Amino acid sequence: MRVIVHDPTQEIGPRAEDVIAATGVGVLAVPTLHSLGAPLSVAGSDDVLVARIRREDEAFALAQIVRSARFGGRTILIVDAAEQLGVETRAGLPRAESHRSSTAAVDTVLGRVARTLASAEC
Repeated sequence: MRVIVHDPTQEIGPRAEDVIAATGVGVLAVPTLHSLGAPLSVAGSDDVLVARIRREDEAFALAQIVRSARFGGRTILIVDAAEQLGVETRAGLPRAESHRSSTAAVDTVLGRVARTLASAEC
């Protein structure tokens, strides 16, 4: 089990390290969309991708990479604007959800992921 973090802003990665690594689950930071293919292609269905999406077209590019890699895990999108909420549906991302970017929202999402991963290891 691991969490793959795509965050070109480098705001989510350090938080994920703090919150999720404490559970013993690995966190892999991937800075560019183009470098996501390899880690996603070897990921399992219990892995989680957390991706910072600044523009809607990034979500569509991410969806293409997820499909090409046949990633079967959960995808959590952190979006900048309220109108971007639901972009996972528009991009056709299965097992995905979106949340508005804020420190509190990111901490809540990462905490939920950490609890889910910790309970799955028991």
